[in-house]
Amino acid sequence: MQGLATVPSEILEQERVRQQLDPKQIAAGPFVPYDSRLLQEAVWARDVARRARGDSPAVRRQSEQLFDWVVRNVVLVDDAPPSDPWETLLHGRGEAEDRAWAFVRLCRGIRIDAVVLPVQTDAGSTPLVAVLADDGVALFDARLGLPLGKTPGAPVADASLADFVADDALLREYDLPDSPYPVTAEALAAATPSVVAAPLALSGRAAALERALTGVDSVVLTADPASLADSVAAALPEAPMVTLWAYPYETLLAKLAAPRPVRNDEVRAFLPFAWRPPLWKGRVLSFRGLVETRTQQADDLAEPQNDLRAAQQSLMDRNLRPRDDRLAEVASLAKREIYLRAKTIATYWLGVVALERGDYQNALDWFSNRTLASPIVGWLKSGVAYGSARAYETLGEVDRAASLLESSDSPQRHGDRLRARWLRTLPKEDKDQPEADAADAAP
Repeated sequence: MQGLATVPSEILEQERVRQQLDPKQIAAGPFVPYDSRLLQEAVWARDVARRARGDSPAVRRQSEQLFDWVVRNVVLVDDAPPSDPWETLLHGRGEAEDRAWAFVRLCRGIRIDAVVLPVQTDAGSTPLVAVLADDGVALFDARLGLPLGKTPGAPVADASLADFVADDALLREYDLPDSPYPVTAEALAAATPSVVAAPLALSGRAAALERALTGVDSVVLTADPASLADSVAAALPEAPMVTLWAYPYETLLAKLAAPRPVRNDEVRAFLPFAWRPPLWKGRVLSFRGLVETRTQQADDLAEPQNDLRAAQQSLMDRNLRPRDDRLAEVASLAKREIYLRAKTIATYWLGVVALERGDYQNALDWFSNRTLASPIVGWLKSGVAYGSARAYETLGEVDRAASLLESSDSPQRHGDRLRARWLRTLPKEDKDQPEADAADAAP
């Protein structure tokens, strides 16, 4: 592959981008302050991936579990600010490209090879993710929120990229009566595989630190575009030339050139985490999600570690979720808004963490909490509806789940309606049982 030469020149020619991509800086430059956030991102990706990948040794099964974690934890929006994966994970919202980037980052956290396939369609670009699995190239659609070929009701279980390119009828199974699925076999065959490698992942400093961290502390900080391109070429001999995915560089430029109003909005979104540390703590604990058994403990009398339970405890902190009358006493309107944002987000994450723990009725209780009726964080509405649907589905109440999905007005509505269509066609005996895949996703 041609490395940075494949990134659009209008991005690389920007002065502030050029500074970060200077060959000397990449090869031997020191760490810079923002790198600390990207190191944190790598740890989060490792922790999530180690827990969420499940117990199967098969790459396809592990990647399906990682993708489903992303769909449950990152609400699809159409107007997210430019975000690196750590911001996408922390806030739990992002555009289709942000979801795809976060998914690839989780895969890399446990050394699963994945690339993005930006498929050009009449509706724009659809960022599919292609995972180099042991039984072919598995495809995932970040906008649908569904894996292709393992989607509920798919005509061919475990279909691969080669199957979809060879038979457009397989893709037409993802059409809806009033909304055709925009990806075609022809467009898929023409898509250029794109390696996801932001500047730090190409640097000597990241490689040196990665080599120094071993054992349980090991973390994947780098990408090897040339090696991954060779693997892609072996798996997809007819594919076009492999390039670097431009989106991380577009994001870098957008962040560097963001006007003041955009920067102010990003500060406001971050302030609840800065002013209410239990919110940050609860989110990070949910990433790690470590659950010990007594046989794993060094101290026989110590309580087993359970990060998801601890996350719930942190998110229920009384100062994070104060009573409404206490909030009303706050004189400053700006402070009151920050506190209300924190309370609303914490309430939503309590539902998500309960879903992750497999406590589905508790998840439904949190998702119906009146705090979430506040419009102050508008995109949470989609997350609440989807999380509730997944809880009902796993509890066997598939008609209620399907009704919620059919009424979806989120950017993921096409995928939601596909899932609802599958639920409506389940035999009665299957409707009365929790969906196996959903149950397996819970720790």
